Amino acid sequence: MKPKMEEGEDSTLSIRVRDQHGGEVVFKVKRTTKMKRVLQAFCERKGWNPQEVRFAFDGQRVNDDM
Repeated sequence: MKPKMEEGEDSTLSIRVRDQHGGEVVFKVKRTTKMKRVLQAFCERKGWNPQEVRFAFDGQRVNDDM
C-alpha cells in the first residue's frame, strides 16, 4: 500500500491493497478515513472474513484505528 498525496484541502489518497497472490484493489479515500473502512471494503470484495486477515505496510501491522 503506497498512499499518493494530492494537493488541496479536500485531498484524497489512492491506496493500493495487494493480497499474497498479487491481486490488487485501489481505493480513493479522504485523509480522515480510518483504515478499518478500507480493510473491510477490501475483504468484502475478496469474500474474506476481516477477522481472519492481517494487513501490513513495510513489514508493520496496519491497525483499524490508523
